[in-house]
Amino acid sequence: MEGSLQPQSPLFLTQGPNSQGQRVTYRVVYHLFVQLQKASGLEAVSLHRLRHTFATKLLLRGMESKHAIALTRHREGNLTAFCQASDSDRASVL
Repeated sequence: MEGSLQPQSPLFLTQGPNSQGQRVTYRVVYHLFVQLQKASGLEAVSLHRLRHTFATKLLLRGMESKHAIALTRHREGNLTAFCQASDSDRASVL
């Protein structure tokens, strides 16, 4: 299906004149993230932690787990393990 997210399709593509349309590597994303984190003054947070937060928010807002798994590219068993939220967490999101 054209335009659909496949398990191995890249999430980010380069826009540079010499490498347009190439997969952006984790190293590039990490380097940009660290720069933005320092510039914003945010406390130490990891990209992996943001991925978990994103998945948790999706589930708390009612997204089916199979869709959250596809968006975060997690294995099904891993997704439910870190998406345990208290009643107060659910209330604050909803």
